[in-house]
Amino acid sequence: MHTLVRKSYSNYAKYRSFKCSGCDKKNKVEILKKSKTLKSNVDVYLCSELLGDLLNVEKPFHIIIFSCDGDFSEMIENMLRKNKYAYITVFATPFTKYNNYLSIRLKQLERVNRYYLSNILNIKDKVKK
Repeated sequence: MHTLVRKSYSNYAKYRSFKCSGCDKKNKVEILKKSKTLKSNVDVYLCSELLGDLLNVEKPFHIIIFSCDGDFSEMIENMLRKNKYAYITVFATPFTKYNNYLSIRLKQLERVNRYYLSNILNIKDKVKK
């Protein structure tokens, strides 16, 4: 059973009511046509599938994710909430006040237990461990 699934975003048609100046009758008019369903990126989808397979693992395991963006944050948070054995490290570009390449959503996850955000520039040190 996969509970981490590819997200769908639907844009629905928008309507507005206008009053006819000649007869005072209200008319409902479609002002924005229904658009197609948008889905999250393929990389997020594939990672969701892989993490979904790990939801029921009952021994400690560590997931290392390289080069992800804020779209991954909800998926990471769900995994940590649903599986007490999961540990996740994300290697990403450093968070800086200016020229910020790291999603604030990934940065905010640092408050979650068993989540580690690591500067990708320090990868050599991590590999040696």
